[in-house]
Amino acid sequence: MKNYFLLEILTEELPVSYIKPAVLFLKDNFINFLKENEIEFNEIKEFFTPRRIGIFINGLPEKRKVKFIEIQGPPKNIAFLKEGILSEQGKGFLKANKAKEKDIIIKKINEKEYIFVKKKIGGESLKKLISQFLPNIIRNIPFPKRMKISENLTFARPIHSICLLFNNQIIKFKIDNIKSSNFTYPHRDKSFKKIKIKNAKEYFDILRKNGVIALYEEREKIFYQNLKKILKKIDAQIIEEKELIFEMLNICEYPSLILCEFKKDYLSLPKEIIITGLKNYLHSLAVFKDNKLLPYFIVVINKPFLKDKKAINEIKNWYEKACEARLEDAKYYFNEDLKKPLEELIEEEKKVIWIEDLGSLYDKTERLVALTKIIKEDEDLKKIAYLSKTDLLTNMVREKEFTSLQGKMGGIYGKYFNYPQIICDALYEQYEDLPKTIYGAYLTIVDRIDNINASFIKGEIPKGSYDPFGLKKQADNIINTIVYHNLDINLKNLINADLELFWQLKVNFDIEKIEREVSSFFKERLELYIQEKGYSYDIARAITKIIWWNPKSAVKRCEYLKRLKAEKKEDYEKIVIGQKRVRNILKEVNLENLDINENLLIKEEERELLKYRKEIAKDYEEALNKEDYEKALNYLLSLRPYIDKFFDNVFVMDENLDIRNNRLKILKSLKDIFDKYCDFSECVI
Repeated sequence: MKNYFLLEILTEELPVSYIKPAVLFLKDNFINFLKENEIEFNEIKEFFTPRRIGIFINGLPEKRKVKFIEIQGPPKNIAFLKEGILSEQGKGFLKANKAKEKDIIIKKINEKEYIFVKKKIGGESLKKLISQFLPNIIRNIPFPKRMKISENLTFARPIHSICLLFNNQIIKFKIDNIKSSNFTYPHRDKSFKKIKIKNAKEYFDILRKNGVIALYEEREKIFYQNLKKILKKIDAQIIEEKELIFEMLNICEYPSLILCEFKKDYLSLPKEIIITGLKNYLHSLAVFKDNKLLPYFIVVINKPFLKDKKAINEIKNWYEKACEARLEDAKYYFNEDLKKPLEELIEEEKKVIWIEDLGSLYDKTERLVALTKIIKEDEDLKKIAYLSKTDLLTNMVREKEFTSLQGKMGGIYGKYFNYPQIICDALYEQYEDLPKTIYGAYLTIVDRIDNINASFIKGEIPKGSYDPFGLKKQADNIINTIVYHNLDINLKNLINADLELFWQLKVNFDIEKIEREVSSFFKERLELYIQEKGYSYDIARAITKIIWWNPKSAVKRCEYLKRLKAEKKEDYEKIVIGQKRVRNILKEVNLENLDINENLLIKEEERELLKYRKEIAKDYEEALNKEDYEKALNYLLSLRPYIDKFFDNVFVMDENLDIRNNRLKILKSLKDIFDKYCDFSECVI
């Protein structure tokens, strides 16, 4: 018989951002619970709407599988006294495992005898196991904010009911004052009366008949079918925005769509303003034809049973009036902003606190100007940095529905003020994950470095999943931007210069500590970035340990090192083994100076090694500087025969301390030249 399990938690409307993380938490914990208890199942589905989250499982057994395991106890000579009577340790072992003396089995392990007992595990009713497991999971569903819904229970919103079924049977459990049941509620437009779910397998069909599409993929299918009909009718398209469509599908339990219109006069506004207003204020889609915005928008309504044309028109009119009000406001803000050039807003930045104790918005602007100057001395770039935060003081960006247009509005206003295109583009794309222009890339890099430094100074350091200011993403974007544009940018120099500028503001922090922490953070992010590019973890670590501050160079070095490993495996392994050996020899060595005394070079092999290392040093450095990494690696490979002869014929740890230290200095100089490429001792063979 195929068994079906259903869990539905019915609540007041949940915020869209809460829904999916909550239901995936439920699903993941159920999967882990089933695996830990060795319970097989065919399929597990999560479902969610604004009012309900839950999971549906088919193919579960009624009971946990029975099996016997052997549990090892103490050695026989400890479990029994000399007289053959059980010792206290032996009795304790039996008691702990609910066994009797007759159940004892004696087994040998490595010539020593131990006592064992066989223990039966499993056989419990699945309903019982779930009823014990579930309350704690429900209590721990992660929500950004919680509210007290009863004396001892907090949740995102009040819980109305918990439907918990195994086939046609209620799995009984109680969480605070809420008891499990076999009923749920239909769509509110259908009725406020509860409906009975006779069997878990009927759940989705019953809800469909009652105006609720519980499965997201079904709502999505209905949405696109209706959308296609509307777009065909007006011969238009949408620019698909997955986040917005996900939001539209999670503010309703059944997606019905309505085509609305706004006055053509508003098309004189920049399209970004119209699209953002429709998205953030009305959760609706803008409509295009041949990439030109049309005076239409599409809204989703939660009305599965609404057929009355008059009522539909009333809803349509409401949305159109709301849209007109929002666009009229936007038009006013836009026209007001055009009365004042962006340069005039720079001085106003002095009145705006950027982050408490870290100065004003103007102070941040000054840092960006200074950092871009380190990258490139250029008047356009300087102006870009000075203007970069001015749009934050415009009427448009200050308005709640349009704050997401920060940066973009700077670029848009720049065009109206006839700034050069290079400036407008850089301002427009400064907050994008991957700016397409070089000057946009420069601005986003220094801006995000400044943000990361500020967060570390304030103690807001990412730990595990805790990253409230998205610093990991900002660092990843910096790295990806540098690599994408093939930029020779030294992150260490920018980080240190920025921290110095904070220090000049009399900000109280340990500059050396923050520099170490931020550097370590970037090193970790680059290491992960390199691994995600398909390189092994050891190569990523070997490279980032040496040159984390230059992502472009680091990624290129990885490619040539990977190629060396694949094409010249034996040479690669010899280098790695040799460098591991050198590292181990030098591990606890403390050399006062690194000057090699050539008068102490007794052996021919050490003289030849040192001589050849000196011969190639300049050309090797030049190859690294020119990013000719294949040539650089070939120079390192050419050292191998000299290194082999050295280790075969020279005893490093000579009795004569001066000779020993001289040879250790040779090894240190050898390690230094290899470390200019990467730390080969971190590589795995």
